[in-house]
Amino acid sequence: FQAFVGREQCGGLPTSPLRWHISLRGPGRIPTWGETVEVAHQLRPGVPSAIGVPPCSLWLNLHPHVLRLWEVADDALLEEWRVNARGDTPT
Repeated sequence: FQAFVGREQCGGLPTSPLRWHISLRGPGRIPTWGETVEVAHQLRPGVPSAIGVPPCSLWLNLHPHVLRLWEVADDALLEEWRVNARGDTPT
């Protein structure tokens, strides 16, 4: 696998916040979920991330076999993960 890690402005404005970003490319295929999780936890332990799926009209570029993970800063989503991690009933 190849993995690239960066911290970039997320939002397109000079005042946009910085977010961690991992690009992960598999050997002739998209990485599996297990491989993706392993790399994410090795490279950025403790940083919650998600794989975005934007509409096709917002795709930036197309690279075969690459997944991109972005640091999550959505308070509602992070709280949902915390609640479910404790074994609470999902809402």
